[in-house]
Amino acid sequence: MAHMSRPWLKATIVSALVSAVIALGGSILFGGGRSYPPEIEWNRVYEMKYQEAQEYLEQRAKRMSGWETFLQGAGSLRYWEHLFYGWLTSFVVAMACCAALLWWLGATRAPSNPTVETDARKDSARGSP
Repeated sequence: MAHMSRPWLKATIVSALVSAVIALGGSILFGGGRSYPPEIEWNRVYEMKYQEAQEYLEQRAKRMSGWETFLQGAGSLRYWEHLFYGWLTSFVVAMACCAALLWWLGATRAPSNPTVETDARKDSARGSP
């Protein structure tokens, strides 16, 4: 039965939690945007030249903070889908960092026979270095 060793389990949990904080926190801290009131005449906007349309929308736009954007998007499945993609990307990066650290520190290398030292002491033999 293959099982995950403790360092890998800890790395997975830490990566998942850190990624969740980064994805959710980043969307709130850096997520602001603009909202347009329903009375905007979109058919009229599509017929305008680019510069005119930009000015028309800029005059009527309402700036939103990241928190307001989060509250507005929380009811949308698409918002959570995009947040999941952000979380997944952060998780992969964090897990890759943890894997590199575990490999570098040698946490994944277990002795081939963990009882060698114990058996050697019982027999008064010299233990392995």
